[in-house]
Amino acid sequence: MFTGTIASILACHTMAGEFRPLWQKVFMYALSLRNDDHVRHYSICADSAGWEVKLEEDRTLRRLDHYRDWHRVERAKALFDREVMELTARGWRLEA
Repeated sequence: MFTGTIASILACHTMAGEFRPLWQKVFMYALSLRNDDHVRHYSICADSAGWEVKLEEDRTLRRLDHYRDWHRVERAKALFDREVMELTARGWRLEA
């Protein structure tokens, strides 16, 4: 279950700051974790302008970066993977 904001569900920001409808973007990474009443959603989506890297925590945007360089996206994904491993080790659970 996606726990982000309505805007997050319906659209993805492009590097130019405009929205792309959901059907015009491709998620390469989308994961939600829950611990009691706390939720974190990690996502990386691609569009014609590059990649959007986003972290939302309890419906608050904590990170929003736009990259054109694939290596930066790989580093961001590795950071997400590491954080997810640490949180699951502390009891956070994946949301379906």
